[in-house]
Amino acid sequence: MNVAEIVSHILRKCGLTAASEFSENGATDLLLTLNIKKDEICEAITDAFADYFGTNKTMDLSDTDSISNRIFDFDYESDILNNIVKIEACFDSAADTPQWVEVRYENRPWSEIMWSKDWIYDNYDNIYPKYKFFAGKLYLLSGEVDDNEGSIRIWWIQYPDDITDLADTIDLSGSLSIRFPKQFHELLARAVIVDWKEANQKPLTGREVLFDQDLAIKINRLKGINLSETAVGRLVDDDGSDY
Repeated sequence: MNVAEIVSHILRKCGLTAASEFSENGATDLLLTLNIKKDEICEAITDAFADYFGTNKTMDLSDTDSISNRIFDFDYESDILNNIVKIEACFDSAADTPQWVEVRYENRPWSEIMWSKDWIYDNYDNIYPKYKFFAGKLYLLSGEVDDNEGSIRIWWIQYPDDITDLADTIDLSGSLSIRFPKQFHELLARAVIVDWKEANQKPLTGREVLFDQDLAIKINRLKGINLSETAVGRLVDDDGSDY
C-alpha cells in the first residue's frame, strides 16, 4: 500500500471524507499520528528482532598530515549516533584478503586525549582501534593508515523515514528511504483508526479491538523470514479487505 491508499482506508473506516476532518488541525494531526504509530510498530518489531531495521555505511580512510579525515560528521543522519550497533575498520583494504577489526568505544575521557597525530599514533594502533563521540561527530583513534587503503564501516538501527505527504503514491515497502514492511501496512492504518476512535469516543469495530493481538501475530510470523537477506517481509499483501 502507498500513503494515499492508507489515508483513504483510514478516512473510510473513520467515516470521514477528507483529512481536514480528522481533527481540529486536520491533515497535520493525521500526518503526525501516522508517523507516531509507524514508529510504535517499528519499536515493537525491534523489541522482537533487534536488528530488523539494521543498515550500514562504509567510508574510506586515508592518512594525511591533517587528521581531520578521522572525524566523521553524522549531522545529516541525526539518529545514527544514538543507534550504533557496531563499528568496524579495515586498514589494508588493498590486500588480497582485507581484514576487518572491531572498533571499540574509548572510555577514556576527552580530557585525557590529545587530538594530535603523534599522540594518537603513540597511544593507539590498528589492532585495537577505538572511537569516541563529541558534538555529534565520531572520532576514530587508530594507528597510521596508508593512502586509499583504509575503510570504516558503521552499523546502526534506523527506523523507516517519516511520511511527509498524505497524497504520496510511493509504496511504503518498496521505497528504499521508507521501507516499511508490507505486512504491517493495514496495521498502521488500523492503529491510526483506533487512536482516532478512542479520542472521539467512537466504538471499535471488527478487528480494531484485536490490534495488539494481530500485531503480535504478524511479528511472530517474521520468524519465518530470513532476516539476514531482507528487511522487508515476504508475506502475502494484507490490504485490509477482510477487516
